[in-house]
Amino acid sequence: RVVAMEYNLLPGWNASDPEHQRLMQMHLHGNGAARTPTIEENIAQFEAAGFEVKEHFDHANHGYAVYGDEAFPWWGDLQMNWYFQLLPAHPWIRRPLPAILSVLAWAGVVPKDVPRVAELMNEGGDGLSGLGKLNAISPQYYVLAVKPLDAE
Repeated sequence: RVVAMEYNLLPGWNASDPEHQRLMQMHLHGNGAARTPTIEENIAQFEAAGFEVKEHFDHANHGYAVYGDEAFPWWGDLQMNWYFQLLPAHPWIRRPLPAILSVLAWAGVVPKDVPRVAELMNEGGDGLSGLGKLNAISPQYYVLAVKPLDAE
């Protein structure tokens, strides 16, 4: 039995849209990913490995089914917003963070590569949340699969 939360492209993804392409490149580079599969490709990968997929759905956007318009989008804390309780991931905090970390790296408080890591994380967060805002990607596509007992 396997339960996985996968990055998957959603039906809102448009491979020919230049804005989608730009955001995808940011997501892949910043998050250190080679590619992001569609839902169909992901399910096919499980099946090709001998698993029977019992259940799958977009867990990241499931809040809308539960809370309707009251749901806060999963990508919301990475985009500009007025919810100050979300400050750690808020662009007002994370955008200047590489510069702050550069000073700390210069002073020897943090390793020299930490500011670059923060830049990459910002790039990945901006790309991922931008795609999320367009309903083009989910970072938590839930898959429950089992391998039959008679399988090798």
